[in-house]
Order: sequence, then C-alpha cells, then structure tokens
Amino acid sequence: MKIIKALFIKIIIKISLLSLLTSCISLYRLNLGVTGKNTTFKSKVLDENDEETEEQICVRDDRGTSSNPCGENGLAEHQNPADLIPSIELKPNYFKDSKFGWSTFLDYNSINTVLVGYPFDGDETKFVSDRYSVNPHIFYNLGTKYIKHQKGKSFKFGLGPSISYVPRIKMRRKGTDESFTLKDKIEVGANIFLEFNYNWFTLRVQNSIVYYEDTKFDDAPNDTLEVAATSVGFYYSYYIGDILH
Repeated sequence: MKIIKALFIKIIIKISLLSLLTSCISLYRLNLGVTGKNTTFKSKVLDENDEETEEQICVRDDRGTSSNPCGENGLAEHQNPADLIPSIELKPNYFKDSKFGWSTFLDYNSINTVLVGYPFDGDETKFVSDRYSVNPHIFYNLGTKYIKHQKGKSFKFGLGPSISYVPRIKMRRKGTDESFTLKDKIEVGANIFLEFNYNWFTLRVQNSIVYYEDTKFDDAPNDTLEVAATSVGFYYSYYIGDILH
C-alpha cells in the first residue's frame, strides 16, 4: 500500500509541476477575504476480509455551537471561526477555444479540535494541524475567460488532486498522554469547488479532502484518517496579471 501511495504521489506531483510550467508560473490573482469552514473526520479500516469499513469521528469544540450533534458528547463537524485567509491562483489555460481549461491555486488550512472516541471508545484525542495545499485542477468556465482591470463575470466549476505540505500535525491522547507526529510531510487528497466572479468580487464554495495513513497510536487499528474541509469564502480578488503584463 505504501509503495502504491508513493508512486501515486510522484505521479500527482509531476502533474502539478506540469500544470505550473504550462501556466508559465504566471500569477493571475490574489484572493483575500473572509472564509468560514467546517471540517469532518472519518476513520477507515480494512476488516478481516480486506473490505473497508468507515466510521465517523465526532469532535468536541469550545469555539461555538452546532446544530448537528454526534454521539453522546460530540458534534459532527469542527467549525473554524470566520477568518481572513488569502489564496493565490496561477494563470488559467484553456483547451483551444473551449470553455474547459486547467490551472492551479494555493491555499492554507488550520485545524484545532478534539476527536471524541478516537482511537478507542472513551478516548479523547487533541488534533492540531497546519496544511499548505497546491491544487491543480481542470475546470469549466462560463463567462469571461480572463478578467482584466477588475472587469468581467464568470461561473466556474473545477476539480482535481490536492497536494498538501503539512509542517505541523499533532495528535495527543488525553489520559495516556501518548502522542503522534506525522512522518510523511507530503499528503495527497482531492479538491472540488464552485466559484462565481464579478469584477473584483469572488464567491467560492470548496471541499478539500486529505488522507493520513501513518500508524497513529500503539495497539490502535492501522486506519486511514480522512479529514474533509468544506468552506465558503467571500473574497476581494486582486488581478495581479494586470500589473505584470
């Protein structure tokens, strides 16, 4: 499994490098605005028949309330408070004269919460992470292909892999004080988004998933921890290409 994962990571990195090169490393725009984000956690384990079983992990969060309870003492998702989070997008490229194209954007994700009933029933595990992602994607664009001088409007749908550099991830079991630190700093996941652009305004709805496969704790199942973040962002978009070209 680790050999396949390593090969998959190499392929995705090559695809991302190709996307970067074909974009001529040309910056297109900088987005800065308010982003609200909900994050869910799932544990995936292979049973005796090598069939994957999936279990939702509840969270306990002191940063607010949720209308979506989970289990006896948890919530179904971690709610990040709205925050100013920038993202950078490279120049989009199109397949000839079509509305389909490819591009890359870079963003950041931070989580600080408590996993309830993980890795065992009755456990609580503190989860803290910082993640920087490169998101090469194929998209469909309806409207202005290249917005210039803050003028234009478009609707865009895109999807692709997400390559994350994770400089910090810590999981600590409360009670036993046993901790886990990620060994593999590069993780691969997926990203999908819907976006509306009008002049300098951008509205983006995005779902990003990353998978952590390293063994977490002694005697615990060797699971895959799926972390899925759904975000809604309202941005001021500054089109850098206007001053670079």
